[in-house]
Amino acid sequence: MRLCKGKTMAAETTDVMIRKCLRLMSEKLDQAAAIARAARTCAEAGSQDRAIQIVFDVETRLYDARTLLAAVALFNREVRDDAPR
Repeated sequence: MRLCKGKTMAAETTDVMIRKCLRLMSEKLDQAAAIARAARTCAEAGSQDRAIQIVFDVETRLYDARTLLAAVALFNREVRDDAPR
């Protein structure tokens, strides 16, 4: 099914999903950066052990961001493969 601007319905849906993944990825990276700043603050205040405990919370956010990046790459490949030539 083609839409007005020559895009298929699947391409339009993919565009929406890519934007959503990028938004979520940005949020995860912002969270990771905030956690890293908190860990740095603890370390600078002399609480090395607490800083290490805090910084381990970054791992999940980075994993999620990486997974979202992989999803964007997959969506992009699918759109390219489905594009008329």
